[in-house]
Amino acid sequence: MENAFLEAYKLLAGSFDDVIDSVVGVIEDISTNNEDIGRLKKEQKALENLEQRRKKLTDLYLDEGISKEAYDEKYEELSVKIQKSRENIEILQANVSNQKDVGKRMASLKKALSDGNILEEFDRVVFESIVEKVIVGEVNDDGTVDPFKLTFVMKENGNSVFPNAKDWFKRKTMTDATDAADAVD
Repeated sequence: MENAFLEAYKLLAGSFDDVIDSVVGVIEDISTNNEDIGRLKKEQKALENLEQRRKKLTDLYLDEGISKEAYDEKYEELSVKIQKSRENIEILQANVSNQKDVGKRMASLKKALSDGNILEEFDRVVFESIVEKVIVGEVNDDGTVDPFKLTFVMKENGNSVFPNAKDWFKRKTMTDATDAADAVD
């Protein structure tokens, strides 16, 4: 399937510059999505507020404004909220970092495509970024099952179809072997 994807990708990149620009543009939009950044800032602000409330609670207790039992109960409640907020911040920071990494890879991919370079080996991030799903097999009009058909359903409503992946792979492997033998001669 990886080889079939590489071949579909090469066909797509070689023939449809506007489609590639569209797909890369969508991926860049996703990778620069500021939603997680906004949520991260909001969660950091909430953490600061919770820590301030806990500090004020301690000051209130030290000034003998509340009982020890009320202090302990409220302090524990705030501590649990602070811990959950810290965990959320950690997750959001990881998401933001991952988005930046994908953004960098997509920028590199776009540059490679504009320079005429095409993927030479399977890249899982590229695959997951542009392929929504892979449909394996098909039932032909006459009712026979063709398990060798691969359909790559691309994000942004495009797709590439390999009607007989087994024959294609055999031809491709034999062509590559022939090309390698010719190169040695």
